[in-house]
Amino acid sequence: MSAIAAGAALLWSFCVAGLLARKGSRKWKRLLSWLILVPWALPGTVVAVSLAEAYGRPSPYWFFILVGTFWILPVFYFLRFMPLVVRAVQASMEQIDAALEEAASSLARAGGND
Repeated sequence: MSAIAAGAALLWSFCVAGLLARKGSRKWKRLLSWLILVPWALPGTVVAVSLAEAYGRPSPYWFFILVGTFWILPVFYFLRFMPLVVRAVQASMEQIDAALEEAASSLARAGGND
């Protein structure tokens, strides 16, 4: 279950860190960074009770029930450790030189002309 959560967190983190590493507006980057940290701002018990309350019974907004299924623990693990993985991947991506990305894009364009 933790391997599923770790794989999902890693995949999600590469997507989010890619967005945060790009050039662009600092306002939405700051908002996204704060939203990523929300699971750490809340105690684990609060997150667990919130998940149980939100996904414990059928609702017009949710089409599935998580409580009592296999997926409750991977979802909780994902939410709990996603900020840590995002920060680690983001720190790694920020160390990559921008010239490497430019070189890769120019090679992709040159390869497409053959």
